[in-house]
Amino acid sequence: MLRPLQIRHSVAPLLIIIVFIAGYVLLRPTTPTVVAMAPNFRLSSTDGRTMSLAEYRGHPVLLNFFATWCTTCKTELPVIARARLQHPGLIALLIDERETAAQVRNFLRGLHVALPALLDVDGSVANSYAIAAQPITVWVAPSGRVRAKSVGPVDGWIINERYSDLTTKK
Repeated sequence: MLRPLQIRHSVAPLLIIIVFIAGYVLLRPTTPTVVAMAPNFRLSSTDGRTMSLAEYRGHPVLLNFFATWCTTCKTELPVIARARLQHPGLIALLIDERETAAQVRNFLRGLHVALPALLDVDGSVANSYAIAAQPITVWVAPSGRVRAKSVGPVDGWIINERYSDLTTKK
């Protein structure tokens, strides 16, 4: 019969492995190869234009869901703006949920980010993409399929990898 001390020593390594695997699954920055079609949307931009995802069919698209109160978004958005210059074929659309055009415009101006910012005033687009927090980046292939979803801030390396994935025929 096993004594309590022996059971504790035999279960501890197993618990450590389970916690490590759960942490990896929950915290990894990118979920690869999502195959669903990206839900289309029509949103107003901070400059009053109406834009839709369908306009960009045939191009790789980065959809970044952000908020002006999000501290990691402040470092991520300039990285996305620089990557957009590095990859001229990449369409980068920023989507803000439930904030005003003035708030978003001032926030982006303060970061020196000049990318299209769309206003999801009722949260319906965020809901259709199952966005539960910010920042989250959704990667849409030229075919219109969601290829990946990055939870948390993306860096230049992740953007380069995802862009390569979006532009490689599979």
